[in-house]
Amino acid sequence: MPSPVTIAELVERNKAYATKHVPLPYFSEFGNLEQHPPAVVVVTCADPRCIPETFLDLKSPETVVLRTAGGRVKPIFNDLLYLDGLLPLTSIMVIHHTDCGKSFMTDGEARSALKTRLPDVKEIDSMEFGAFKDSTLEQSVKDDILFLREAPLLRRELGEASVGFTYDVKTGGLTPVQVSNKK
Repeated sequence: MPSPVTIAELVERNKAYATKHVPLPYFSEFGNLEQHPPAVVVVTCADPRCIPETFLDLKSPETVVLRTAGGRVKPIFNDLLYLDGLLPLTSIMVIHHTDCGKSFMTDGEARSALKTRLPDVKEIDSMEFGAFKDSTLEQSVKDDILFLREAPLLRRELGEASVGFTYDVKTGGLTPVQVSNKK
């Protein structure tokens, strides 16, 4: 088994990359170029097998990609609000993937594991992690889309333009998740 990558190795890789890097536009330059600023935000998992730049064949700077454990939207909601003030966003694409680590524990199990290490920290008792062991992958996507559609701080038209998918890490394919506006 190969050794895990080190930060020093990543820095060396960057040095090689930088010699071939094509400069990207500053935000202030979008109006002067034939490129449009990103209008779609992709929210997906931090899992290293879930790389939307690859499975969506993204070209920079077509989209904004936000990654969080499980691809859950609540932990990055403030980021979405900020980006909506900065960019002309038109839609949010939520993608959860098969074999996700969030499907292996419940929030209660995650709290218990933390309590084992940090027994005196009371804040752990109220922490939510967005785990979905007791649910399904599709339901986790539906819950996130409904959260966006019902969020009072998010522009209504952006929330309504939120769509969800599952990504299969074995096949590489996306499957749309149909979401009605009722829980």
